[in-house]
Amino acid sequence: MSSPEKELFIECYKIVQSENIPVYPFLPSESEYPFVFLGDTNTFEERFIKFKRTGRITQSVHLYHDDVNDVGTVMDLADKLKMKFKILYQSKNYSFIITSTGLNTRNLIDMSTSKPLRHYVIECEYKFS
Repeated sequence: MSSPEKELFIECYKIVQSENIPVYPFLPSESEYPFVFLGDTNTFEERFIKFKRTGRITQSVHLYHDDVNDVGTVMDLADKLKMKFKILYQSKNYSFIITSTGLNTRNLIDMSTSKPLRHYVIECEYKFS
C-alpha cells in the first residue's frame, strides 16, 4: 500500500494537470508561465489503528507567473485549483476530507530571479483515513 503522502501528491498532480498547466515535483530552472510546483507534504497526528492509518496531512501548491501585474490570471487559476482541491475525496487507498481550516493562501512577489514573479501559495490540509 502506498503512503498517504504519495497518494495525496499524485491526486494534486492530476488536478493541476487537468487545468493544462505545467506542473513539476521540483522548482524548474526554466518553464513556461504560469506553472505549478507541488511543494512539501507534511503529516500530523498520524495513527495506526489495526491495519488503518489516520491523521492530518498538508500539501503546499506553488503557482508562479512571470507578469507580476497580471494578478487576475493568477487569482482565477488559484481559485479553480482551490475548488478542485476542496472536493478531493478518494485516492486509491485513502479518503481525504478537507479540514475546517483546510485551504490557506498567500499572494507574494518573488524576487529570487532576475525578473520579479507573482508567487501564489495554496496550503491544503486534509484529514485522511
